[in-house]
Amino acid sequence: MSERTRCGWANQDPLYLAYHDEEWGVPVRDDRRLFEMKVRAAVGNAQAWLDLRESGVDPSAYLWDFSGGAPVVNDWRGLEDIPASTPASEAMSKALKARGFRFVGPTICYAFMQAVGMVNDHTTGCFRWKECRALAENPR
Repeated sequence: MSERTRCGWANQDPLYLAYHDEEWGVPVRDDRRLFEMKVRAAVGNAQAWLDLRESGVDPSAYLWDFSGGAPVVNDWRGLEDIPASTPASEAMSKALKARGFRFVGPTICYAFMQAVGMVNDHTTGCFRWKECRALAENPR
């Protein structure tokens, strides 16, 4: 039997292979199953967060390390300039997955980094760009 060609993320880990081959990408329309996926990920991520703390890792410092410990101020002119992910969000994603977090792909991690001010991705014409840049330069 020849080896099947799979998506690049489906590495040789048996759990990843089974997930890829049996679940991932299969349309789910059942309300209960869809809700269950949201809740399972949240519970699993909460446990992974607690595991970080119990292992002596400060989760806040751990996450901020991916932006060098300070906000990254970008100077994007338009929305089309803003990337969906960066090497930092890819590294965060990989590290969080290794620690048991789920639904933390590079794009989700980058959106998280934007939302919590690890990166200032307001466009330069936006009034908040200057305000957030000032906050990055003068942390509280």
